[in-house]
Amino acid sequence: MKSKKTKDKKAHVHPELEGFELQINSFGEMSSNFTVERINDFLNKKVDDRKMQEGGLQDTEKHKEDQSSEEIKSPAPPKSSSKPDKNS
Repeated sequence: MKSKKTKDKKAHVHPELEGFELQINSFGEMSSNFTVERINDFLNKKVDDRKMQEGGLQDTEKHKEDQSSEEIKSPAPPKSSSKPDKNS
């Protein structure tokens, strides 16, 4: 049976990020051929930050409040009986 050869496929990226490569080593550390500053500059230009839009931060805070009010409350512990103990 023939073994399948693995091909190094290049990911489809934005033309401004042509040549971008990202590797993860055995310790889980990422290494890239682009600087973090270059990637951040690209993201700042191309991606809208919803927290920076009008009302974005307020919407996020409202969402957190809604989640906290919807949390399931734990039942109250059983009440201890006030009857005297028969074994005393």
